[in-house]
Amino acid sequence: LSALSSLSSTPITTTQDGSNHPPSPPRKLSLRPADPGEFTQRAYAYGKLGLVEVEALADLIVADTSLQRKQALQQFDGRLSRLYGGWREELIKGLAHAEAVIDFGDDEALDADDDEDDGDGNDIENDGGMSIWGTIRPR
Repeated sequence: LSALSSLSSTPITTTQDGSNHPPSPPRKLSLRPADPGEFTQRAYAYGKLGLVEVEALADLIVADTSLQRKQALQQFDGRLSRLYGGWREELIKGLAHAEAVIDFGDDEALDADDDEDDGDGNDIENDGGMSIWGTIRPR
């Protein structure tokens, strides 16, 4: 009978300083339903999704036709981000060249073709295969 009463009573815990006291009651967890878009916002904040992918996801959610869904999925797979990244790299190179011309004048070394080369004599293209310069290449 004493064994049953000890099971039903509150167990006593001993702390590091040797004092005995009952354990603290379990903490109440503060759970709530996620707000609309909260997971997407967190994925963007932690770098798991880029801005183009977030916009593509929003387009996919509100898509009415199969063509709209198809376009949103194509944006979501990252091709558009790679294309924009290639354009960004070309703009940075053009800006660097313009700054060099401004800083150092019309030096002959700056007028040489300083496009990137892959070793086979072929210019390196961006992932999208499109140039923002059209037929004009930065010098």
